[in-house]
Amino acid sequence: MSATHGYPAEWESDVVLTDGGTAHVRPIRPTDADALVALHARLSQETIYLRFFTPHPVLSTLEIERFTQVDYDDRMALIAELDDEMVAVARYDRNPGGDGTEAEVAFTVDDVHQGRGLGTILLEHLAVIARAHGITRFVAETLPQNRRMRDLFHAAGFQDAASFTEGVVRVVFPLEPPETSEAAMHARERSASTTGDILRTRSQACSTPSPALSGRRNSKPSAAASSSIASRCSAFSTMPRSFSAEVIPIET
Repeated sequence: MSATHGYPAEWESDVVLTDGGTAHVRPIRPTDADALVALHARLSQETIYLRFFTPHPVLSTLEIERFTQVDYDDRMALIAELDDEMVAVARYDRNPGGDGTEAEVAFTVDDVHQGRGLGTILLEHLAVIARAHGITRFVAETLPQNRRMRDLFHAAGFQDAASFTEGVVRVVFPLEPPETSEAAMHARERSASTTGDILRTRSQACSTPSPALSGRRNSKPSAAASSSIASRCSAFSTMPRSFSAEVIPIET
């Protein structure tokens, strides 16, 4: 087991989701404990069961510590934030046996935000980090009815091999960098950057936005606010409204 590394800020990025919204992806911190507890509390019973294989309404103190305190090498976790709220988390734990090139992977996505590409995005970024730390394959254990997890792997461009034992499906897939996966990941980051640049240009050209929306990622104004903004920014009426064309629209 390697020693704890410093916080890897280089793995932070803004990404575009399948519906054109933006999210912030970053490594988890110990200070995210409350946000993780809040995310778990919002999950449906089905999502919890698919993740933990049992009803698990409350995370224990030990689980919270383990899930938020990682060494960013043998154990890594990424979160996705919308409006500064944790809405998804993905993690890997390097398996202690063998040659150290295999890690177990797990995901949790807020029910409200499933279907927006968050799982695929986190998997792509997690795979890049894992490869940088000498991990060459991910393994995951899932229930037979959890087709969404395997669909997630395939959507990211990875090919898997599955085996069934005692009611649990064990999925193994190599982390060779599929061109479609890395191309999609970089396209989302470029689109997020472009979105931010254009929004900044619009804010400079138009009058000051409502304080209720200022500084909020992925916020949607009310109908009245939209009308007001449109009247102030009519010169930009032909500006593209969606940047989802560069995003592969598949995922749970």
